Amino acid sequence: MVGLLRRRGPASAALVATTMILTLAACSSAETDATPSPTVSSTASLDAAPVGSCDDGFMLVDLGATDDVAPSLDTSSCDLVSIVGSTGTVVLDEVSTLVVEGSDVTVSVQDVGTVQLAGDRNTVHHAGEAPAVDDQGQANSVSTAAEPAAE
Repeated sequence: MVGLLRRRGPASAALVATTMILTLAACSSAETDATPSPTVSSTASLDAAPVGSCDDGFMLVDLGATDDVAPSLDTSSCDLVSIVGSTGTVVLDEVSTLVVEGSDVTVSVQDVGTVQLAGDRNTVHHAGEAPAVDDQGQANSVSTAAEPAAE
C-alpha cells in the first residue's frame, strides 16, 4: 500500500489516511461501559401484590403478615392463590391454582384445580374433585375432606 500511496502523491496519501481515521473513529464508541443497566419502564409497577385480596386474578397470602389462623378468604374470582410463609392455617373457598411456598401450612379449600407445594409438612384439605398435585417438598399431603373447615 505504501508503494501505491507514493505514486499518487502526498495529497492522495493524506486523503486516504484521513478517510481511514474517520472510518475507524465512526466505529468506536465514547461509552466505556458496555453493560446495560436496568431501568424501570413507565408501565412497570413497583407496588407489591395486595395481601389477602384478589387483584387481577391473583391473591397473595403472607403468613408472616397474619395471625396463626387467617380469616376465611373469598377467592372465587382468583385464578391463582399463593400462600407464602410457615406455620399457619388458611381457609379458601375456590381457586384454580393453589401454590404453597412454606412449611407446616394447613389449607382448607372448597374446590381447587391444581395444587403446587414447594415446602415441607404442608396439608391441603379439599371438598371438590381431586386436584392435580405438583409436590416439590417432603411429607406434604393433599386429601379429600367432607367439608373444609370454615372460620
